[in-house]
Amino acid sequence: MLSRAELRGTNSFIWCTQHAIGKGATATVYIGRNKKTGEKVAMKVFNNLSHVRTRDIQMRELEVVRKLKHKNIVDVIAIEEDHVSKQPVMVMVLCLGGSLLQYLDKPANNYGLAEDEFIRALKDITDAMKYLRSIGVVHRDIKPGNIMIAKGDDGTHTYKLADFGVARQVEYEEEMLQSLCGTEEYLRPDVYGRAVLHVGGQTNYTKSIDLWSLGVTFFQTATGKLPFRPFGGRRNREMMHYLTTKKEFGVISGVQHDSTTGSVEWFRELPETCLLSRGFKPIITHLLANLLESSPTKIWTFDKLFECTDRILSMKRLDVFNTQTAEMLSVYISQTETSVGIIKNIEDQTGISPMNQVLRWQNAVFDMNKTITFTDLPKTQPETPLLLYSAVDNESNVTVISQTPKDPNITSVYNLENDALNVKLCYASLIFFSRVVAKVSRAQHHICFAANNFIKMYEDRVRRVEYKKRGLHILMKEIDWKSGMLSNRLKKSLISEISENIDPTIGESKRRLGLIHKQFRIHMSVYEEELKPCITERFDKLKLLATKTFPHKLGEDICNEDDNCVNRLEVIVENVHEIYDQFIEDRKQKRLQYNEEQIHKMDKQKLKFKYIQGTSLLRDHCEPKLKKLHSNFINWYRVVSNSMKSLQGVERDIEQLSSECTGVIRKLNQVEFEVNSAIVSTNATVSSLFNALANELNQSQHQIEMLTKKLADADVSRNSVNKQSECEPVFVTRQIRVPKHIKEQFLSMRSDLKKTKQDISESANILEELRYEEDKLKLVTVN
Repeated sequence: MLSRAELRGTNSFIWCTQHAIGKGATATVYIGRNKKTGEKVAMKVFNNLSHVRTRDIQMRELEVVRKLKHKNIVDVIAIEEDHVSKQPVMVMVLCLGGSLLQYLDKPANNYGLAEDEFIRALKDITDAMKYLRSIGVVHRDIKPGNIMIAKGDDGTHTYKLADFGVARQVEYEEEMLQSLCGTEEYLRPDVYGRAVLHVGGQTNYTKSIDLWSLGVTFFQTATGKLPFRPFGGRRNREMMHYLTTKKEFGVISGVQHDSTTGSVEWFRELPETCLLSRGFKPIITHLLANLLESSPTKIWTFDKLFECTDRILSMKRLDVFNTQTAEMLSVYISQTETSVGIIKNIEDQTGISPMNQVLRWQNAVFDMNKTITFTDLPKTQPETPLLLYSAVDNESNVTVISQTPKDPNITSVYNLENDALNVKLCYASLIFFSRVVAKVSRAQHHICFAANNFIKMYEDRVRRVEYKKRGLHILMKEIDWKSGMLSNRLKKSLISEISENIDPTIGESKRRLGLIHKQFRIHMSVYEEELKPCITERFDKLKLLATKTFPHKLGEDICNEDDNCVNRLEVIVENVHEIYDQFIEDRKQKRLQYNEEQIHKMDKQKLKFKYIQGTSLLRDHCEPKLKKLHSNFINWYRVVSNSMKSLQGVERDIEQLSSECTGVIRKLNQVEFEVNSAIVSTNATVSSLFNALANELNQSQHQIEMLTKKLADADVSRNSVNKQSECEPVFVTRQIRVPKHIKEQFLSMRSDLKKTKQDISESANILEELRYEEDKLKLVTVN
């Protein structure tokens, strides 16, 4: 049963001093309850150290806190008076997730928050700071311990800024503050020198004092560690001041090794064990470098901080699996990013030049060369990423494996404090290993999928090239038809049968057609002797490439269901979790009984065995499997990639040959046009000539007919005279004698007339055919 001293209360709330959930320099937070509703609340009870300030100052600051209303700031329900101490007690909404510091202290977050969780924390904290700045409030003690986590119904976290005990409201932007407040590790270097080392004289500051604290908080959230760590920790104050003031710009961390006089190692990048992706680290490093700047004149302003965080939070992540290294990439893209910037980002992370990047998304090529907008990007996930291939063989196709933490030194020496630290490191490392094993397993499946996807891409390319081949085949048929038609027309041209004596223009037309015919033969010679053999060769090569298959047995190299690596490591982690919980309890006991001590030692041996088992599963089984699988994939990929290059070469050749065949068709069309033009240009002349010739022939025929009649009449008269002389010899009539030359002329005219009639008939037929060709040409022209 609780004693009266352990129970405290105000008018509306009650709490137990045994149920503390947080303790600071000036106050302790307990779990309390509303007397009427029973609802749990957080009771912040101030200690004697907080009473150094006058009550008026305390109440003024408490009133400032009461006015704060924002989703990322812990709500203050009420401020009431403790019945015992008569001091004010702050009643707040209870955040069941604890503080960010407690969350980071968990072994699962020993190396920082996961990327999505970090982004959520970054958003919530900066939103809170935007609100404070808008109302002119300076927090002055920003740190993970003062950031609470509220759990939503869906399990997501909301980060809320808390503990405004030393907060101040300022009237204008550059109002100077003098009070030295905050926590040592999060103080700006000049304030740290004055407050902790008492150097630097009188130092005033503005509300920008919170920027350095934010930088330290963000670094710790990303890595699980403080950025500046002197040997011996907080006690080595001179070295802490040295680390923060002597670092160069761009340095985001400094660690002293071995001893208080040991060397310092500076870092410009986040550690390899940080859970942030390789693509996201440079973005956060840039942010940290400008916040962790010791010079008050060089450190970012709040406006620059908010501009940077807004840009980060508006970015879209593109998950890309690099088949050349078996590595998952995170490509962060701003809303104004173009496809050129995206390709450059991929090149920076992979070394694959833009012209050699081949991306596949959902069994189709994702062409970055097209105009890509922010909204055009696919919604990828680590389970369903874009697949990145290289169009050229890269000799540095080294399998990338996540770097794991250093193995803890598990000694046989019995020490409860050290054992608790070691079991935490073991537990944290095994959780880290479980993440790596999950990545390895995912990479194995991505490799197999990438191989099958590339085969699909090859088959798609074959179909595309065969479609272009059919188009080229159609062009060849058109060339054959046109060449046959033109050849026949040129060979059987009716103009060539017309005598040049009829008109001089006929001879000119014949010479023009001769030149056209020569040009036609040249075009067809190029096509038959150069293009056609090349086309046949490409068709044969395509036929060979289309029948190729690329079987693989990559699925046999992955961790199969019988291995069950992910679940096996999860079981190991659960076993170590039990040991971890027990060792933490043992440390609280300070000293164990004999039997408990023996159990502790046996658990320590079990811990060592489980750690070795977990590391062996990763390093001796999963990683070698991935390396072998990836090596086999690269060897297989070289073969199919070479065939793909050959296929692409055939495609380019077919496209070029199609273009050249189209050029041949254009030339044949020009030949056809010139032939038709030559025929049309002579039609009028030939028609008029034939009409005149027909008139002349008609007149000659009429004259011949008249002469023939006269001759016939003369013959009749002569015959009549002969008969009469026989019957009546008395009468003698004069005989008509036709001269010999007239008879010869008449016979010649009759022969010429017969031939002329034949010529007229043939000329009429030629004229009819010429008119038919002219009408046909006009019809083609109209169409």
